[in-house]
Amino acid sequence: MTGTLSQIITLVSYGNDFLWHGNLPADFYPNNDAFLHCNSVGFLQFKSSLFSSKQKEITVAENPIEWFTHLKKEKCTNLRLFYQPTKNQVQAPDHKMAGFTGGGGSWYMEAVYSGYSNYWASRWLVSDEKAADKRIWAVSYGQTSSKQASNSVPAFVLSARNTLIESLSETITFCEEFKLNNWKAIFEKAREQIYNPMPGEGFPNPEWLAPGIHSHTALQLLYASNAAWVFGGMGSWNDQVFEDKEINGRYERLSAQLYNAINGAIMASVNNDQPKI
Repeated sequence: MTGTLSQIITLVSYGNDFLWHGNLPADFYPNNDAFLHCNSVGFLQFKSSLFSSKQKEITVAENPIEWFTHLKKEKCTNLRLFYQPTKNQVQAPDHKMAGFTGGGGSWYMEAVYSGYSNYWASRWLVSDEKAADKRIWAVSYGQTSSKQASNSVPAFVLSARNTLIESLSETITFCEEFKLNNWKAIFEKAREQIYNPMPGEGFPNPEWLAPGIHSHTALQLLYASNAAWVFGGMGSWNDQVFEDKEINGRYERLSAQLYNAINGAIMASVNNDQPKI
């Protein structure tokens, strides 16, 4: 899974725990794994000027903790993860472009209020390439739209789970048929996570989700999605071409299907939060 996506997941999950229960680890920022390579994470709104066509950037929070506090003061009820596929994918489908900066569709954080939602998107810039602590990234989240209708997909975890299982199983069959043993092992390990009574066992344990607000099934689904994320640059699953057109067409169909299934599973698992207490 990409660092940009894992950071958004973290902000949504811990943000909800703060909005509902006031909970936030004392060392959340900047010590959570999601901010490991970031030297700043700020939040901006854009204001139009009467005397200029350019929009002015206004900082509403200099770090995630300030942003959570800002949302709570504005009476934000919860945060949601929202994925928007690229509109025209004929020449460059999302699953092929996922390894490129800005490719693979767009992820947003949806801040939900009574009767409307605001949407936030990230911008990552290398600001200190030679940083000794490897915190090279300056990240900004901008409020790209305000007071819009909600677009977030309901968190149908079991449906997303079944879709991911089916997609992984079909892809494993393809790998068996063409002796892609290394890829087969990766997909099998991902599928096993869906049934793992201890989600994340045997994998690095990033602190993506706030403890106690997501269902056990949601945790299984997120770890499976992470394990199945094979979309990147050169050498990745989506960087293959089969000479036989029919086989290549099948591979592309399965890859697009898997990419969509993973994204749906991520949304469902992160948005599968427990009711406010």
